[in-house]
Amino acid sequence: MYRLPGLSKKAAVLVVELAEREFPGWNRGVGRPRSLTIVQALRLTLCRLRRNATYNDLSEDFGVGATTAWDYHQSIVAFLADVLATTDADLPALLTGRVFLIDGTLVPTFNWRHRNDLLSGKHRRHGINLQLLVDVHGRITAVSRAFPGSWHDIHCLREAGWVDCSTSSAQPWVTLDTKANQAPSTHPSRRSPKPTSRPTSDSSTPHSPGSASQSNGE
Repeated sequence: MYRLPGLSKKAAVLVVELAEREFPGWNRGVGRPRSLTIVQALRLTLCRLRRNATYNDLSEDFGVGATTAWDYHQSIVAFLADVLATTDADLPALLTGRVFLIDGTLVPTFNWRHRNDLLSGKHRRHGINLQLLVDVHGRITAVSRAFPGSWHDIHCLREAGWVDCSTSSAQPWVTLDTKANQAPSTHPSRRSPKPTSRPTSDSSTPHSPGSASQSNGE
């Protein structure tokens, strides 16, 4: 039984089987042996993708050099992107008979000097914007390409081409972005209602106590 960061046991078994099929000569026993097995290389890559671990940390955790960790990460990332990626042409078929939610998330990055479009005004930090397509059980079905963190979710959604895909699909999508839906706000106001002013008398001068007693006496 395999245990990989961020994957269930069933998903981990599937990914390992696909990796062994993709790299049949990983541990062929001929020539110089690799420093890590295919499962360890997958764990190294997922640790960096999930926790943003540096190559120096990975070299200490897995007992390899930083350059070797970089080589393993690049090869496994290319394999995962090629095998597990979902294209825009596949999305309409995935939507049939199912309900999906769309929302954007910010993946933190460094404040690169050559980039001035990564600062998110909403989150007050630098990063990239990713649009996630998940089902009602929270399982991720598709992830858009990376967009600058300063972009709004609806802008990223349109640039990804998912708006056109959703309108052409018979199954409606549900987006968690209220501005993307263009729906008016229905949140009740928490302010207490202002007290209504008392109605004023028709007479411009108030009644004196004497006049009131005289009227009662009459």
